[in-house]
Amino acid sequence: MNMTRGLHPETKPQRQGAPGRWVVPPPGAEHVERRDAPMRSVGKGIGWIVFALVVIVAGVLIFTSAIKPRTPLTAHSAAARFSAPPPRLQVAGPPERVALEKAHAGPGEAAITSAMDRVVQDGWADAAPPPSRNDVAMHRAQAVP
Repeated sequence: MNMTRGLHPETKPQRQGAPGRWVVPPPGAEHVERRDAPMRSVGKGIGWIVFALVVIVAGVLIFTSAIKPRTPLTAHSAAARFSAPPPRLQVAGPPERVALEKAHAGPGEAAITSAMDRVVQDGWADAAPPPSRNDVAMHRAQAVP
């Protein structure tokens, strides 16, 4: 009993020699089967693939350089390029804003200083006392490069 199927009747062995023997290619012959693709064609195919990849990468680089702005986008140039048409969306124009700030002045320097002094006297309601004003001023002065 044979467990494997036999060959299809149309099967053509690649190295058929005398019955029961292999064909030994002559010296100097290409060591490829007749039905294999010639090495020259394989080399051309690889060359065309590499060329296509280079063309695609070049196209992507050209496209990205074309859409990139040529001048750096600074605050001044951004304000000039992206300014909204009149009427601009502002709460008030500069002269009106100055008038509003004068009419409704916030707490002055004296009010802020007295509030800071009160915090220093009363504390932060923590176990450790708050830093003195001189210590805070020294740390700020040292932090400035």
